[in-house]
Amino acid sequence: MPLNNDVPKIQRALVLQGGGGLGAYEAGAFKVLYEELPKLDKKNREEGRPLFDVIAGTSIGAINAAVLVSHFKQNKSWQGAHKKLENFWGHISSDVDVSFYTRYWKEQHVSYPNAASPEAARRYYSAKQFQRDGARNVFSPPEIIFDEKFFDNTLIPNNTWFRYSNDLLRESVQHIDEETGQRFIDFPISTNPERGEPRLLAVSVDVSLGATVTFDSYSNKSVYGWYDKQSKKYEEHIVDYQHGMEISHLMASASIPIFYDYEKIDGRAFWDGAMLSNTPLRELLQHHRDYWHKQRKVEVPELEVYIVNVWPSKEDNIPSDRDGVVDRYHDIGFSDRTDHDEKVALLVSDYIEFVNKIRNLALEQITTAQGQAKFNHAYNAFLNTEGLSRNRKGERRIYKSLTEGRFKLTKDVFRIERRDDKDNISNKFADFTTQTISRLIKEGENDARSMFRA
Repeated sequence: MPLNNDVPKIQRALVLQGGGGLGAYEAGAFKVLYEELPKLDKKNREEGRPLFDVIAGTSIGAINAAVLVSHFKQNKSWQGAHKKLENFWGHISSDVDVSFYTRYWKEQHVSYPNAASPEAARRYYSAKQFQRDGARNVFSPPEIIFDEKFFDNTLIPNNTWFRYSNDLLRESVQHIDEETGQRFIDFPISTNPERGEPRLLAVSVDVSLGATVTFDSYSNKSVYGWYDKQSKKYEEHIVDYQHGMEISHLMASASIPIFYDYEKIDGRAFWDGAMLSNTPLRELLQHHRDYWHKQRKVEVPELEVYIVNVWPSKEDNIPSDRDGVVDRYHDIGFSDRTDHDEKVALLVSDYIEFVNKIRNLALEQITTAQGQAKFNHAYNAFLNTEGLSRNRKGERRIYKSLTEGRFKLTKDVFRIERRDDKDNISNKFADFTTQTISRLIKEGENDARSMFRA
């Protein structure tokens, strides 16, 4: 299928992880991408390229992505997008006094060589105070829900539920930025590539199906389902949003299990996308192909991908204290595990190129037009036969579907990854102090600049 003149040869995408307060790191990384990518485009004689064609995110990454895409819609430009995102983080950060909690620690820590540093204690007790009293403009104090199933409210550990409300965050994402006079996010979010607007992808999880759901600003609905191998039936669901993504779709991506209640949409319950895809590269690749191949019916543009990771995948020191072990457990569970997705995408591209090259070599060896026609007929017949794999509906794929609509990733997927420091804590995702948020933004900047210097 030919590449139309109005279809780009290559597009650029940004993938943002979920991680609560750690999402401030993404604001710093984006600032550097905002500054450096246009310089890189100029150097490569590609001036005028969009900063990003697609931004995909999970949880707080989806909220950051929505702030950026909404800013573009409001201003018809990326100009100032980095500042809008920083202002959002300034709005949801706050200061707390933890002197009451640290008093005993101050008295004891000098006698214990393994005691936390003053900075680690500040972070730890600040996050605990937020979890006890709520975080301004993010979440409320917890509602205490006593166990009425086992009546287990006294034994330790017990079954008492401390559940928070995200109504404050709902208000914050729609709050008016004092500097620009614009809302951080305008709903509904519907974007159109014909107007040069970027695409927003926000990943959530259907609680009943245990399947990822991607809300898409280029579409007016999300179609997803589950194939049951035992019953051999495919269960499909559709979430309609005719005027664009609403706040409920964005919050569905950020409804942390147990911490928040389910997000209900059209009678179905949704949870934070981090449960199944905290680094939504797979969803990005699938929706990129579906849009260009199935909807536009044109050759799919290549994709240049940048990923910002807030959970470190590697740790040199193995922790032995409980807080350190819990922290490492979270890091591994939510870290970037998309290396396999990247390798598969590149491998599939190689296989397709290999098959096409073999076909062309075979045709070169056939000297008559009649022989070439006979070969092509047999080749096309083979492409229309079924293989072993199945599509998401459980139907056998024909070989032709394996080659159609495929596209190349650029040689490298660029990753910017936050690293833990010596003052790290396990509840770091709940630390919304101004000091920590400012530090994370700076770390994101520094790490992104290091990537461009490498």
